[in-house]
Amino acid sequence: MKNIMTKAMCLALCAAMLLSFCLVVSAENVDEAWDVGENYVYYGTYLAVGEGEYTMSELYDYTLFGFMPDETGKYTFTVTDGLIGLASHHAMWVTVAPSESTVTESSVSWECTGVGQEIWLAVITDAATASIKVEAGESDRVVIEKIEYANKVAPEAFTFPGDASLIKNVNTMNSTVDTAVLGSDGYYHLNSADGYILYANLNDSQMSLSAATSYGQLKGAEYNEDGELVAIIDYNNAFAEYFECVDAATYLYPLTEDLMTMFQDIGDNLGWYGADGWLGLSGEDAWMFACYYTEEVFEEEVVLGDLDGDGQVNGIDSNYLMRAVAGTISIESGSSQEKAADVNGDGQINAIDTNMLKRILAGA
Repeated sequence: MKNIMTKAMCLALCAAMLLSFCLVVSAENVDEAWDVGENYVYYGTYLAVGEGEYTMSELYDYTLFGFMPDETGKYTFTVTDGLIGLASHHAMWVTVAPSESTVTESSVSWECTGVGQEIWLAVITDAATASIKVEAGESDRVVIEKIEYANKVAPEAFTFPGDASLIKNVNTMNSTVDTAVLGSDGYYHLNSADGYILYANLNDSQMSLSAATSYGQLKGAEYNEDGELVAIIDYNNAFAEYFECVDAATYLYPLTEDLMTMFQDIGDNLGWYGADGWLGLSGEDAWMFACYYTEEVFEEEVVLGDLDGDGQVNGIDSNYLMRAVAGTISIESGSSQEKAADVNGDGQINAIDTNMLKRILAGA
């Protein structure tokens, strides 16, 4: 069981929704198997609605298969010339070993009541392959709307301005200790608006989000007033935009509202497995274990248009300036930000500066 839990996040985030749901499917397992027990193995194959031939393990008595539907309702799983059983219910990974007492039927059923619910099925057969049929019941099925999340601010290429060896991890085991507070620069800071800027590690090994997005697995949930699931929010493309812009050496990116929204929603539905153990679904700031900060003092060099002080002039600065001119955020008088915002050097911050910065970014 110990090695099951240590691989929990890998299993949970890197494999979900690996297969598209179709009427007929033929699937082969990946070559490399993960040993998750003494007499069974998970090969990385997910079952799809329909009937298909699936390769069985040559090393273990049982072969495990995952299933995560995109519709609620009742599902029935039938295996030809073999036995099948549910190894775990409503879980993100296997927590109990299949046995002769759990794998006894040629057909089993399961009721899916919400997004993100996943089950594991153990199959035993003397054949090298097994014909497995997955049938979706016609009654009480709800088609869950899929909504693609659009970033509020388009991410720009980012380079971490300091010494990466000096970054520190945020306190994660007690969510009441460290919090994220929005600063006037549009990024979140540690514990106060003028605290250390928070950087999100988009390739954190415990989150595996960069791998999960390639499988289309970064989903959130939207519920109505009655608590019923009405939509799945798809974060994959939005997250991929950020991942393309991270610092190449550290995979860090300043924590924005978009990233915070993704982290919180994904955590609410999947929970978090942090470096020091299972964080569970509780603790609204539990996701902060993937955030870092540095106490390093960067040399202050005022660059016209560089409002966030990262040494670059890009769309993030343009957006910040527009918000400052509109009055939705404030710039401290006499600060380096004020000097950087006065692009035309007339001592004022107005639409003329906004227009000039846009022209500079456009190469005009």
